[in-house]
Amino acid sequence: MKVSQKCRYALAVILDLSNYYMHGLVHISDLAQRRNIPQKYLSQVLLELKKGDLVQSKKGPNGGYSLVRPPDRIMVGDVIRLADRSWLSTDGINNKEISGKDKAPRDGFFGVLYQVEDAVCSVINNISFAEIQKRETALLSMENSGDMYYI
Repeated sequence: MKVSQKCRYALAVILDLSNYYMHGLVHISDLAQRRNIPQKYLSQVLLELKKGDLVQSKKGPNGGYSLVRPPDRIMVGDVIRLADRSWLSTDGINNKEISGKDKAPRDGFFGVLYQVEDAVCSVINNISFAEIQKRETALLSMENSGDMYYI
């Protein structure tokens, strides 16, 4: 599975804003530095996330960006579909792969491809950014733990 750089940046932005959800607005320069994203490109990603109603902004010296809703109500699939529209179709397998009145598949792989897309959608549509935060915290605590022994 290949995810575009734009999509990776969008996921990173939402995760970063999730980490600061209770702390208020995040300045674009801080976000760019923490996530190592060029600020000019980050502006474009944030604009798209804002149009998709995932982030909001406030202008001015005390301005910045924040999530529109809590991290537990933003799913990974929401961000992927917004940032990389070509990655997954919205109605299952692309209609070009379906033919005839009864929408019979053109080849024997149709069912398999549909199952793969359905499985991927099932996962990304059921994992919130709150869950990603928990996973990231667990990974960081494992990395920082001095109790790891290697043989």
